[in-house]
Amino acid sequence: MTFLSVVFGKLGGIVEARPWTTVILTVLATCLFIPGITLLKWTNDPEALWVPQSASFHDHHFDIANTFGTKYDRDIVVLLRSSSPGSDVLTPDLQRSIVGVHDAVVTSVKGDYIKLKLPTLPEPVGYEDVCKETGGGCWDPNYLGIFDYNKTEIPEQKGELIGRIDHWLSAGTPSQAIFGGGSYDPQLDHMMVSASGVRFKYTVRSEVGEAYLPRTRPEAAYYEKALEEYLLGPEMTENHPDLKADLMTKNGMDEEIDRILSDDFSLLPIAMACVVAWLAVSLGGFNLVDFKGLLCLSVIVEVVSCVVFSFGVMGYMGVEGSTLNLAMPFVVVGVSVDDVIVVEEFYYKTKSRKGGRMAECMALAGPAITTTSLTSVLAFFSSSYLDMPGVSSFCICCSLAFFWDLILNVTMFPALVVLDESRIEYNGAWFWPWWHVHNSWDSEMTVTTLETRKGFEGYLQGASAKNLAGDARMSDLSLSTAETTSSGKMDFSHANFLHMKSTRKVVRTNSNSLSSESSKASKRKIIAATTKMKIHEIWWSVENLLVNYYAPILQLEQVQCLVLVIFTMMAVTGGGISFYNAKGLDADEFVMKGSNIWSFIKENERLYPTDYSLLSVTVGELDYTKRDEVTKLFDFFGYLESYEGTEGQVGGAGGNWYQHYAQYLNAKGKDVYIEFPNYLDDFLEGTQGQKFEHDILCTNDEVSGGSGDPNEDRGCTAVKASMYYIWMKDKSGLDEYRDYLHLNEKAKEFDLGEKSFVFKRSYLHSCTSETMASYMLSSLFITIVILFLTMLLFTDTVSCIFITLMIIFVDCDLLGMMYLLGINISPVSFVCLIMSSGLAIDYCVHIGHAFTHCTGENPNVRMGEAVKMMGTSVLKGGVTTFLGCIPLAFASSSAFVTFFKMMFCTVFLGVMHGLVALPVFLATYYNLMGGLSNKKEAEGGVGREEVFGSKLAEGARTKKEIEQSKNGGVVSETKVENKKKLRDLLKSSSSVFFGINPMRKNGGKGERMKRMPPAGGGGGKGVEDGL
Repeated sequence: MTFLSVVFGKLGGIVEARPWTTVILTVLATCLFIPGITLLKWTNDPEALWVPQSASFHDHHFDIANTFGTKYDRDIVVLLRSSSPGSDVLTPDLQRSIVGVHDAVVTSVKGDYIKLKLPTLPEPVGYEDVCKETGGGCWDPNYLGIFDYNKTEIPEQKGELIGRIDHWLSAGTPSQAIFGGGSYDPQLDHMMVSASGVRFKYTVRSEVGEAYLPRTRPEAAYYEKALEEYLLGPEMTENHPDLKADLMTKNGMDEEIDRILSDDFSLLPIAMACVVAWLAVSLGGFNLVDFKGLLCLSVIVEVVSCVVFSFGVMGYMGVEGSTLNLAMPFVVVGVSVDDVIVVEEFYYKTKSRKGGRMAECMALAGPAITTTSLTSVLAFFSSSYLDMPGVSSFCICCSLAFFWDLILNVTMFPALVVLDESRIEYNGAWFWPWWHVHNSWDSEMTVTTLETRKGFEGYLQGASAKNLAGDARMSDLSLSTAETTSSGKMDFSHANFLHMKSTRKVVRTNSNSLSSESSKASKRKIIAATTKMKIHEIWWSVENLLVNYYAPILQLEQVQCLVLVIFTMMAVTGGGISFYNAKGLDADEFVMKGSNIWSFIKENERLYPTDYSLLSVTVGELDYTKRDEVTKLFDFFGYLESYEGTEGQVGGAGGNWYQHYAQYLNAKGKDVYIEFPNYLDDFLEGTQGQKFEHDILCTNDEVSGGSGDPNEDRGCTAVKASMYYIWMKDKSGLDEYRDYLHLNEKAKEFDLGEKSFVFKRSYLHSCTSETMASYMLSSLFITIVILFLTMLLFTDTVSCIFITLMIIFVDCDLLGMMYLLGINISPVSFVCLIMSSGLAIDYCVHIGHAFTHCTGENPNVRMGEAVKMMGTSVLKGGVTTFLGCIPLAFASSSAFVTFFKMMFCTVFLGVMHGLVALPVFLATYYNLMGGLSNKKEAEGGVGREEVFGSKLAEGARTKKEIEQSKNGGVVSETKVENKKKLRDLLKSSSSVFFGINPMRKNGGKGERMKRMPPAGGGGGKGVEDGL
């Protein structure tokens, strides 16, 4: 017995002695983490979640945010289009309506907490209360400025209207950045003649340092909420019936979390119901006593406890949660049930010993569930180190949940099993344990305990023509085809024997009770008692298929060669086509279909297939008093203006701040270089320079007459950092990434300083997408190495190697399935691949462990035995995982649907590799190595003799039989039968560890099973001694 077995055995004894104390302590321990949930912060910001924090483009983004005070900016993007699909917005009437919408946005819309039913504010909040001041106004200048934002200034003629707009655009603003779905006249120098939509941006600021929670938002969110109510509500339709608006706000993205919490997360009870129903038909019977409803409902308690523990610890740690974290409970529901079934089945298949049954159960089940749970914990934990907050948060969340699930499965659930067993012994109703249910069957019928199916099957075969006198035990028997003779006797010669899950109660009949008059009634009662086990007929049919058809086919040499080729080619092909997988996180991945944000994203993609955004040039610590420094800067600007994809000049239609400041100094007759620091403060305070105050980071370096005191308020006397803009066309992810690297390399060549760089907001997502593959491969490699080292603690080296190979195959196949299903390589699919390693290993470990410890001397025979022993269990595990995640297929969030697709593929591929590929690879390896040894398989491994009792085997077999089995020879019919009996006997003893054939109570008195002499009459030990 291993050290883990001893530890879990003692733990099981404690749990069995004090079940109520164990349950109460685990529940109280879980409750300690409830306050942490209130501290958990949720975010849906893709820039904060899915961008590697150590990447240079991440640093550049946050350098801009921190340097120029844009960290707390919240952009509001308003997309206006005609209410008539496809209509032109470049008409005088629609332009007047657009001006009216603009006026409402900046003047009339107020965030009234009473109207919006939000927490109390001192007074309604308008745009001017939260806007980002730009000198000349709160909003960035747009083309409506050519009409002075006045309806009456809009020309009556469409031609004049378009002419003035085109003239404004020709100064340096690309039309595709403002107008969507535009058409152009090639005969008029490609002048825009119509457009289907127009887009405006307004910037607001939240208070610096204000705490953010989904329901505790800064004042800017109140205004955004009011704007949503206006533009997307009936008031917009009433005031501007010719326009339709779509809106993107930070508040809208935040509210998507609330909607997903209330809508998609509500699918979790459905997943729980599916799993509980599955457990209900898998465990116990369908009567008031044997039905294990309360035990099945305890799974809900476990899942909720895991969620509370995981989210609570994250709250205490200060780790932010994201929408993807909400998929964790669905994984826990599907996976944790596997360990629940293992504990329950081990408990009912261990030998009965008063006061020690759970100790024996946990000594056997504890190491098994620790192996599977620990690999899942480590699979997720190994990726929690990543500097991508969204991925790290999900991995931490899942590793914590699986860790707590392991704790509950070795403490609380065994205690509940003990309590439920006490209820059954008391004949308590499943829904009210204190109600004693009396047996309503025939008074002559009494309840006893089952023995093994094999013993009863042999008994019936010997007594099929006799009366049912004495102890005729109805063990795992369907009487649907049993015949009743004219004399009142029951003939079992045609009865169907079903190997169903063992039930603790059967009917003992007396021959006097089965008279000719009552035989039909008694038969109906017995049939009614056995119908509760119909679900097990399905699994017996599956097991029959595995034993009688699948295993023999898998032992054929031609089939094995075909399996080796197919699975190897699948992995190679999947890994090969993965290079063609699309990369990137879709904008609508984490929003609900049909929501306002989702509509905006879809309309924006439709109207702006070719989009433009501002490329910023951040220049740090440039000495503007030196002509050479300024010359290098403008040489770089010239390079940018000629670069492919850029539009117009640096600074756009209005020019950049330095050009305006140079004009300001020239107008005063001052030298641009010598007098640069002396008039900068006056420039920024004046009308001409106010609009550039957010593009310059000033410092008050000592100038003539200054004291040098940093606390002295002398305004802006020097430029520490500044920013310039130019419009640039958005490109594909790889092209954007190349642009980012190339332009920043050029900035170094022009010697603009170490703190100077080029950045565009879209670089965050495109660069992340292009680097995701390297992150994914490195993380998968580390995960697989950790899983391999973990498995070495529990199984032999050969099995570890081939199980690891199966995990690699599954990951390669998943990459290929992603290509076929159109799933991009993104953070969502990335965490699914990490998860697949932890899940696929479960299906393979059971088969690999069974192969190592089966009794067959020939690798092919052992392969068949491993499939027979664990095939059904592996299928059950796949079904439970699938049932736990199937509700995600109906989620409104694309990320959840993607999660379901990946989970389905993981379960399917994991089961296929566990049941088909792994046995064949192991058998092929041992065949090539010259067969199997009866000694330990590897250093640190466990020999078969140590587990199953080799002395029993050696005493039951002749030397000739051993030689012939090694040589693949044919033995006599009698010897074949003896070998079969021996194998069955060894199999029954191995069931204690693997949970296949039950060892049940005998006689209902809590005694151990009687020792059985070894087949063949050899002087071997009994089953107990062999163990």
